[in-house]
Amino acid sequence: EAAATEVQIARERKQKIKNINKEIADAKTRALKKQKAEEKAVRDEETRRANTYASKWKKAFMTLTRYASSYFLINLGTQAFRDIAMQMLNVEANLAKVKAISGATNAEMSTLKNTVWELSAGFGESADEVSKFAIQMAKLGKTASEVRDLGEASAQLSSILGEDMVSSGTLLVTTMNQYGLSTKEAGRVTSTFFDTIASSPVDIKGLKTAMQYVGVTAHNMGLTVEQTGRLVGFLANQGMRMSKVGTGLRNVLSHLSDSGMDLNDTLDEMSERGLTVSDAFK
Repeated sequence: EAAATEVQIARERKQKIKNINKEIADAKTRALKKQKAEEKAVRDEETRRANTYASKWKKAFMTLTRYASSYFLINLGTQAFRDIAMQMLNVEANLAKVKAISGATNAEMSTLKNTVWELSAGFGESADEVSKFAIQMAKLGKTASEVRDLGEASAQLSSILGEDMVSSGTLLVTTMNQYGLSTKEAGRVTSTFFDTIASSPVDIKGLKTAMQYVGVTAHNMGLTVEQTGRLVGFLANQGMRMSKVGTGLRNVLSHLSDSGMDLNDTLDEMSERGLTVSDAFK
């Protein structure tokens, strides 16, 4: 019986040693797996960063070739390539400001970026100039989608008048605000400016001065932007300075409003008496 007990104790001791060895082996296996997993995670992170870096440069290069090929990439010299690369950086920086000011989403900014390059290629404006226009529009309270809608009208106005897009866009938006017009009606203002300048000696500076003085009053009197433009052009053709056109029209319209007189009735009466609008300024 004593011998049987010793044999049992020896078996238990042997089993314990076996269990301990197994636990040690399992611990080593787990540690090795953990080490390999950590090493793999590090390699994966390095690969991800490398791919991200490469992707950014690939995307930048694709953007470069997509939008710049129309006027830069054929027979492009080193300096020209540097210039457009710098322009791309400026555009990115300017659009970052637009996003900060307007609170636009990434999707809206992606579309706006495409618009910037399309307007640049389509109207001969530098992409840097178009993106500065976008900043100005955002400062005037326009959303990213409204900036896109205003972009073409402002680019057209800029190309015809020989002014930068920021000045043209500011005049456009200011006039729209005076007449309570929506962004979708920007074409009305652009057409009015074209017609006024084409039919009279008015330049963009003079038109800006006149509209600054008379716009709100004309709108309050029921005049459309088109009617106001025709009045400004008519008076300019009589040799009047724009500052006098603006203040004179404002004073005449204010007088009619204070007197409770209707503008159309007044014009009809003046016509019957052989008088013109310019006579009201004498």
